[in-house]
Amino acid sequence: KKIIMDIQYFQKVENLFVSLLFNSKSVLSETELREIELLVTVSEFGIALESYLFICNEDNKVVPPKVKSILDKLIDEMAVTDEGIVSAVAEVKVLAA
Repeated sequence: KKIIMDIQYFQKVENLFVSLLFNSKSVLSETELREIELLVTVSEFGIALESYLFICNEDNKVVPPKVKSILDKLIDEMAVTDEGIVSAVAEVKVLAA
């Protein structure tokens, strides 16, 4: 039972990252997207999330509302409690609708 839950967790988080990257094509460079994708491929979800947030906030990137929504879901799904990451998500600039 535990293994099945772990697999479901990994699939859910991985799917959210796939969606995040797909919806970030207009925002991130090919190199940036590939960097995050590689981390996701080896299930380094925490580092992938931190890297994504660092790129967005360091370069003042403005993301579509859909990306912000996916980031919120990732934080929730990954049960992130790290204040640095939570505040980094809050700092992400979102495109005005």
